[in-house]
Amino acid sequence: MNNDIIHDLSEWHIEFEALQKRVEKEILSLQDDIQKKDEIAGSLQQQIDELQAQEQYKEKYEDAYNELEKEKERLNKLYYRYLEKEEECNALKKELKRWQDWLESKKEVFHKLFSSLPVGEEEKKSIYSSSTHTNKKEND
Repeated sequence: MNNDIIHDLSEWHIEFEALQKRVEKEILSLQDDIQKKDEIAGSLQQQIDELQAQEQYKEKYEDAYNELEKEKERLNKLYYRYLEKEEECNALKKELKRWQDWLESKKEVFHKLFSSLPVGEEEKKSIYSSSTHTNKKEND
């Protein structure tokens, strides 16, 4: 009976060692899997961090783009305002030119009128020269 027990114990010991080796192999395999998964998780975390950094740039880009659109609108309004003012300025220049031409055409009449005034020669020259001087300045 002792032999049978020893023999049974010996078989169990062999089975135990075989089972222990399989378990150890499985543990090593699982440790490798865990290491690979940790590497994958680290790589994914790095990608997440990069994407979050890009998200900040995306927000900055959107803000800059919105500001650019606002500036385009402002410049567009300013340009149309400039066109209106330029048109107004050109109309005023034409009106001024018309008045200057009228004044130039009546220059002889004004000269006779001012020269017939009962004032001194200096005042006549002053009156006449100021009207022609103003006319010359505006033509320039």
